[in-house]
Amino acid sequence: MASVIRIKRRNGIAYRVQFYIEHKRYSKTFPVTKTKDKEKLILKQARQFKKQIEVEIENYRAGFSDCVPMYTDGDTRQDKVTLRELTDELKERRKNDFAPGTVGRNVIAMRNLMECLGQSFLVTNLNLEHIDQFKNYRLETGRTSKEGVNKDLVNISTMLNDGVRRGLIPKNPIPRMPKFKVERRLPKYYTAAEIIELKSKFDGEMRLAFLMLIYTGSRRSELFQGRIGDGRGVHWKDVDWFNGTIKVRGKGEEKIKYMNDILKSELAAEMRSRQQDGSFDTEDLVVHYICDTVTSKVRKVLKGAGMYVKGRAVHAFRHTFATETLKNNNIRVTQEALDHKDISTTQIYTHIVAEQKKKAVAALPY
Repeated sequence: MASVIRIKRRNGIAYRVQFYIEHKRYSKTFPVTKTKDKEKLILKQARQFKKQIEVEIENYRAGFSDCVPMYTDGDTRQDKVTLRELTDELKERRKNDFAPGTVGRNVIAMRNLMECLGQSFLVTNLNLEHIDQFKNYRLETGRTSKEGVNKDLVNISTMLNDGVRRGLIPKNPIPRMPKFKVERRLPKYYTAAEIIELKSKFDGEMRLAFLMLIYTGSRRSELFQGRIGDGRGVHWKDVDWFNGTIKVRGKGEEKIKYMNDILKSELAAEMRSRQQDGSFDTEDLVVHYICDTVTSKVRKVLKGAGMYVKGRAVHAFRHTFATETLKNNNIRVTQEALDHKDISTTQIYTHIVAEQKKKAVAALPY
């Protein structure tokens, strides 16, 4: 039913208890040691745990216990993990796999849940009533909207699913999070005239940043660093002059963006200006600004030009790109250009184009 395995490692000997429940393999590893005395002690602990888990498995299979006796690789049972323990563990594990902003939003949502239910609340005890309690609590505190609560629920669901994937909890207790029904707002965008005017407002690397945003429809996190030296951002080696493309990275995958002649010409001019003695560092970043600096500089230019509208800054360039490409292409082309996995995400821009057409007809001078 369960087995004790002796493992040789570079820094000593470890013991692992391995067992199966419902055709899934689980294990608990005991600390590494170099001395024979400690090895005997660890072996004794492993054998005691083996007996304990075998009894729990028998009770579970006989129906005497509703709790699946699963453990993490540490000392915590998967059915005894608290919201605080899950949040702290995933915060540490996810920081090398996801952008700081993403992890930060995930953690904040979990903290909001803990504020409502308590830090010591067991993850496996979560149910739909607790989620309804959380939703009402968030609204009653007056610190967020229904849209904000829905975003919290998405982040909480992400953390629960990742907890299962990483073996911290046995399953997601709420696989489907019931969200508030809210009217979907049309995304804010710029008119073609505004984009043309903004072109003359930027110079240097910010002009390159602006052109890459409006001509590729990329997210800022795909083009620029999140923080200095984090390895993100477009490097010169990512520019394929022959095929007229730029390789960007976002949401865990590489994407290919096509350059138009204007962007290609501006990048080529910048590349020539950076050459020294005929040599060029292809590992260098095209734009050295981090995401927040780009946003700050764009907002400053918008205010100076009298174009600033709350909620309309850098990401609105992506909405503008989507709107303009949809005017002259079918929706599938726009979907591919934006790298949307689900076409329903792209369909929201059809409403914008429809509104523009309606206004154009209403404004006919005859």
